[in-house]
Amino acid sequence: MIKIGGDADACPKVIKEVMFRAADRTAITVTLVANQPLRTPPSKYIRSLQVAAGFDVADNEIVRRCEAGDLVITADIPLAAEVIEKGAVALNPRGERYTPDTIRERLNMRDFMDTLRASGIQTGGPNALNQRDRQQFANELDKWLLQAKRAQGLRPALLRFRSAPPRRRYKSAHGRCWRPSRHPLGSATYSVCSTPRNSSCSSRFAR
Repeated sequence: MIKIGGDADACPKVIKEVMFRAADRTAITVTLVANQPLRTPPSKYIRSLQVAAGFDVADNEIVRRCEAGDLVITADIPLAAEVIEKGAVALNPRGERYTPDTIRERLNMRDFMDTLRASGIQTGGPNALNQRDRQQFANELDKWLLQAKRAQGLRPALLRFRSAPPRRRYKSAHGRCWRPSRHPLGSATYSVCSTPRNSSCSSRFAR
């Protein structure tokens, strides 16, 4: 069964919330792994796993559990490299989907930065997660979920990540109107209204 795994110790709360909504709306299991207790919403598709404290204990458990085709959410480059070797997909919380080629580049850069820090050079840290990062993550998660649904022979359930529109219809140039419909990740998109052309729309969304 295709599933999503998350390195919960370093995963931002807002990214977890996107994952939780996706799990409930697409019926794909999300498992968060951490070495401390986790609070998750009540859902049969959302699970948490607490492992013993220790260096790389959570990472090793994620690698052990992941299978080909799974998705692992992590910003840890060595962990991403290991799950990719097992045939899984690695996506970081900023929406960057690692590939075998890019993960090698990232590993080399990580080693280089470690060398600089060991020599006493201050390299700084990553910028704070912003709205653009969150949207990029949701878009990439959307793409993976579509691929997963198709691989399972199911009708794709996701469209695009977009902020929610006002709850009203809009007339288009050809006479039909567009109405908002809920997006599986918690925002919305538009669908074509069934009202015939040149007819008045009686929907409660129309104004």
